[in-house]
Amino acid sequence: MKNKLLLVLLTIPLLTFTACDSDKKVEEVTKTDIQIEKAADIMAFGNLEGSFYSNEYLGLSVTIPEGWDIQSETENTELLEKGKDLVANEDKTVQSAIEASAETTAYLITAFKYDINNSKEDFNPSFTVVAEDLTGSSIEAGLDYLKATQSLLIQSGLDYKFEKDFDAKKIGGKAFATMESNLNYANLDVKQRYHSMVVDHFAISIIISYTGDEQLDDLLKVIDTVDFK
Repeated sequence: MKNKLLLVLLTIPLLTFTACDSDKKVEEVTKTDIQIEKAADIMAFGNLEGSFYSNEYLGLSVTIPEGWDIQSETENTELLEKGKDLVANEDKTVQSAIEASAETTAYLITAFKYDINNSKEDFNPSFTVVAEDLTGSSIEAGLDYLKATQSLLIQSGLDYKFEKDFDAKKIGGKAFATMESNLNYANLDVKQRYHSMVVDHFAISIIISYTGDEQLDDLLKVIDTVDFK
């Protein structure tokens, strides 16, 4: 039960203040001939063949290790609905941001190392790629996005700690802003690494969640397979 609650909790990796911030529009950093109006539209360009995921719109590809539990769109939706109840405390700003994010966010691929219904592990490491529509937001870059995310997570009522400064990392040839967090939950020290960039008017984020070095090594190997054409 403890493991399942953690899985649900961590299906909400990024929830920003985009719905509350409409001073100026996002700077388009990448152009494409494909017309996309909302984050959910990006999912239509995704394709999963076995453990290989690709997305034509983003030019993204990633290989998930054999045997990992890749979530379907329906499974992602169910986890997200359960996770919203765990994260939303009495803070009305947090509640509003969560509700708005559900309308503007698409989970492109989510994979857990173990079967989420049968795992007996204390924690099930996960890899997620998320797209969020930033239309109407003043957020212009991945660093802006992560700063807004950090602010919201601090307000969530959960025991998040951020002990390192924001950084940068190249993944698949693209520059991402990065952020690390620690979350003490159910007597486990859960670590997350967030990697975000802005493409057109979307924030594209890669998030990994883990508890130890062995799990981190497995997830970094997945990140090493990420490529952008």
